[in-house]
Amino acid sequence: MRIVQSSEEGPFHDVVPTKMKTPTKLGVLVWRRFTICQRAQDLVEYALLLAFVGVGIAAMFLAISAPVSAVWNTTGKHLKKGHAYAKGQDK
Repeated sequence: MRIVQSSEEGPFHDVVPTKMKTPTKLGVLVWRRFTICQRAQDLVEYALLLAFVGVGIAAMFLAISAPVSAVWNTTGKHLKKGHAYAKGQDK
């Protein structure tokens, strides 16, 4: 792992010290920077948008599951009937 020097420009140059002992401290500092940074707000907004889209898609699937199931059941019945007819076992 490369430690960013204070003279270098990087996304965490103001919060990452030059001498760090454990990766856990780096994670805490990165999380602190993430929560302070304005760019984090955009990430949260995109995550919320993605969540709302996911909920909408789930609701759509629940709404159309019964009609799609009915179509497949009808198709299966017709296929069985056609297969029985082709074999000469039509009832």
